[in-house]
Amino acid sequence: MHRRRPPGGCEAAARVGLMPTSRRTFGVAVALVLLSAVGLLGALSRTGAPGVLAFPVSGQVLQGPVPEPVRPRLTAVGDGEARAQPDIAIVTVGAVQIAPSASVAMADVNQRVSATIDALKGLGVLERDIQTSGLSLQPIQRPRASSDQGPPEIEAYRASINLVVTVRDVSRAGAVLDAAQSSGANVIGGMRFALSDPSRVRARALANAVENAGRYAQEMAAAAGVHPAEVISIADESSGLPGPRPVAEARAALSADASTPIEAGELVMQARVRVTYALSP
Repeated sequence: MHRRRPPGGCEAAARVGLMPTSRRTFGVAVALVLLSAVGLLGALSRTGAPGVLAFPVSGQVLQGPVPEPVRPRLTAVGDGEARAQPDIAIVTVGAVQIAPSASVAMADVNQRVSATIDALKGLGVLERDIQTSGLSLQPIQRPRASSDQGPPEIEAYRASINLVVTVRDVSRAGAVLDAAQSSGANVIGGMRFALSDPSRVRARALANAVENAGRYAQEMAAAAGVHPAEVISIADESSGLPGPRPVAEARAALSADASTPIEAGELVMQARVRVTYALSP
């Protein structure tokens, strides 16, 4: 006969006997992990490295970088200008001719412009300062009544060539115009003056603009009972302003009997800046 094992026999007893040992082992492991974590946090708290938070260990307080207080600011916009006499004249001359055929019209303007170029070079104008522009050949249609339904008829051709001439001696601009006119040019397109090196004039205009912004900032700060300290930022806002422009327009009066009088006048350059200052009480 087989004996029946009582409920909760030896196997149950074995399991019960093992449970206390497993719990003790687990508790020891948890304690070791906690001790390691505490030691690591303590080491981090003692490093004192900038930008690293020190965790509270043994009563210590969280530490970190302290943000600097934002200083009050003042922004002023200043305008300035500088003047200079131009040292370059840019002249536009050319020739135009109307003829019954395109070849005749082009031949005439070619002859006139070639003679003009030779005359300008004879005055010392360099080849690099003579540029051909605005070459054109256009048909001219015969006028007809509105009732005429026939195809358009060409009665002539209009040919033209322009030259843009840079005169690097402003005092000789009148002589250049006279030479162009006497050699066959029958079109004077205009004249303007410029600076060969505008950077120096621009630098003076910017300096005057910064000075103007400083005076404006002083006036605003005085009204508010504060003082502008060091400059925080400066921005150039001159992009929307016109470039060098004449103070007095140049005058050119063409005459066959006398040289062309030229008055260059002055050029003015404008600048604008935005300056931000830190304020002190």
